[in-house]
Amino acid sequence: TVFLASLPLALFGGTTLSGFAWAMLFGIGIGTVSSIMIAAPILLLLGEHRLRRDVSAPPAAAAAAQ
Repeated sequence: TVFLASLPLALFGGTTLSGFAWAMLFGIGIGTVSSIMIAAPILLLLGEHRLRRDVSAPPAAAAAAQ
C-alpha cells in the first residue's frame, strides 16, 4: 500500500516531493527483495519439521520430543 501511495507522488509530485517518493519506492523495492532472499533460505534451513507438528506421533510422544 505504501508503494501504491508513493507511485503517484513520484510521477505527479513536484520537484522536491518527486525525489523523495522515488527514494521511497527504491527502498521499498530493495527491502522487499532482500526480505524474500533472506526469508527463503532461513525457511529451508529450519526445515519443514520445525514448522509443523508431527501428525503421525501420538500426543504424549510429541510432547516428550519437545
